[in-house]
Amino acid sequence: MHPGPAFCVLWYEVLLRSDTMGAIAGFLCRDAMQKEDVLKSMMEALKGRGALGEGRYKGELVALGSVRCGGDEIQPIIKTLGGRRLAVVFSGELYNANALIRELEQAGERLVMKSCAEIVLHSYLLWGDGFVKRLNGVFAFAITDGTMVYLARDPLGVQPLFYHRYHGQLAFASQIRALLQYPGVSTVVDESGVGEIMAVLPARTPGCGIFRDVNELLPGHYMIFDGRRAAVERYWQITPRPHTESYEDTLYHVRHLLQNSILAQAGEGEYGCMLSGGLDSSIITGVLAKHLLREERQLRTYSVDYEGNGQHFQKNLFQPERDEAFAELMVTESKTDHRNCILSIDALSHALLPAMEMRDLPGMADIDASLYLFLKEIGKTDAVVLSGECADEIFGGYPWFYREDLRQTGLFPWSRDLSYRESFLKVDLNVDLKEHIASRYQSFMEQLPPYHGAEEEREMFELFSLNLSYFGANLLERTERMSSHSGVKVRMPFADAELIQYVFSIPWGMKYKNGREKGLLRDAMKEFVPTAIYERKKSPYPKTYHPQYGELMRRRLKEIASDEDAPIYALVERRALQDLLYGTVNRPWFGQLMAGPQLMAYLIQLNGWLKTYQVKIRL
Repeated sequence: MHPGPAFCVLWYEVLLRSDTMGAIAGFLCRDAMQKEDVLKSMMEALKGRGALGEGRYKGELVALGSVRCGGDEIQPIIKTLGGRRLAVVFSGELYNANALIRELEQAGERLVMKSCAEIVLHSYLLWGDGFVKRLNGVFAFAITDGTMVYLARDPLGVQPLFYHRYHGQLAFASQIRALLQYPGVSTVVDESGVGEIMAVLPARTPGCGIFRDVNELLPGHYMIFDGRRAAVERYWQITPRPHTESYEDTLYHVRHLLQNSILAQAGEGEYGCMLSGGLDSSIITGVLAKHLLREERQLRTYSVDYEGNGQHFQKNLFQPERDEAFAELMVTESKTDHRNCILSIDALSHALLPAMEMRDLPGMADIDASLYLFLKEIGKTDAVVLSGECADEIFGGYPWFYREDLRQTGLFPWSRDLSYRESFLKVDLNVDLKEHIASRYQSFMEQLPPYHGAEEEREMFELFSLNLSYFGANLLERTERMSSHSGVKVRMPFADAELIQYVFSIPWGMKYKNGREKGLLRDAMKEFVPTAIYERKKSPYPKTYHPQYGELMRRRLKEIASDEDAPIYALVERRALQDLLYGTVNRPWFGQLMAGPQLMAYLIQLNGWLKTYQVKIRL
């Protein structure tokens, strides 16, 4: 057992300050020198993620590009060594940058800018293909020596990286819209894509880009392409390990890992914290507020609400009370400089389609739009903010973790009953949604590492893995896309590879201590939150309850439904839209989320996506 105060940080690595936000793109093909206009178009398509500057590398076979919206880093980084001319473009952040710099310099490497991109290039030169295992952070990057391209993505896939490979060519980009600028990449959606749209979205099967010609580099993987073959290697995977620690030692270990992650990601610069009054964001607030108090600094915190919610809020099983009182309690307890951002119904409605374009796909509708608007408000005072995202995924905050009736094998627990989704699918398409889910589920389970232990623990490991890779990945994508387009960096300390590896091996009985969701997390971090928040039941991200929003969504969807040539009818049955608009059924589309007005908003996004991207259905 480890005695001592709860604030038990032993050591943490401060984040390097010269990181950037932005995006990357490029390609390898025989006529790369003749495709300068293609690279320019790809860069232009990424401007929403970074408009402060761009850089390009052009070789006979390879072209690379980078756009940025923060930092002073110049990319691509180019280095000539022994006749080889290497270049790298990088998007994201490295949390162990200083440690890597020390290792590199001790090994004789000379770094000039000491930026993330330069660290990556020198690490590749020193340690070879497997160097990516040494990186701790969120990242996507491309390295070339003029004859090959090395692509890599962070362990959880926070940073996006899509690609297209065809007849000796490889094109890649941080977002789908940029990849669509490359010749031969079409907006065709085949049977598999229809299955994803109607059975899985707003989540996505890992590696699936929805469009027939678009793939996604899997999280925790790297690819080497030389014009002949693509070698794809997994460098990180959650591996189940025997857990022999006592409950008290486990609490200490969780507290230590989480505090280190929080402080490392906060760094030494200016930052704020998103605060809902829920357990996860309150823990981060509590840790940071105490840390800054030692430096006689005050933490800035931000919460979000909607116009009229005080008057129109309706409690339900998943959201029994509003966040406001709990956020105020945490603000008082931690003495933070707090701002509550109130979003108008009109602003929320107008942000629906822009939010869809930030994902290049229909997403979580107003849940996406509100986060984007919230971050734009935060950006007026802070360029960096920390979020409690991913805590539910690793500590077991969702109902399907602790309710056996929701844990049926062979199904996604957040979409157990596909009948509602099936009722929307255009009959003529004849796509079997159940078969699509079953095949995706089976394929995922076959890729998991073997579990040697009790049957119940094996089932929980599989459930946690499935949830993180689908449901959790969607929320990470939501945060990344909305933040990158708002100009605010959102750091997520719970989405830490070392923390996740440790927590995934903890027995379910410990995680669900005393029959409470996230019981282990509550006990580990109870010193940082008031009793009322320690005891508070999980509440989802807030939504608007204003009847005006429902009326507005209904009116917009009616306009779409009344258009005989509306793009949505390529996928959706007319009768289903009529039933939603005029019927009484109010079922959620995604877990406990996206019912009623939110589902209407999602269908508005779906129609907008089909129209904006000129999607073609080809079965």
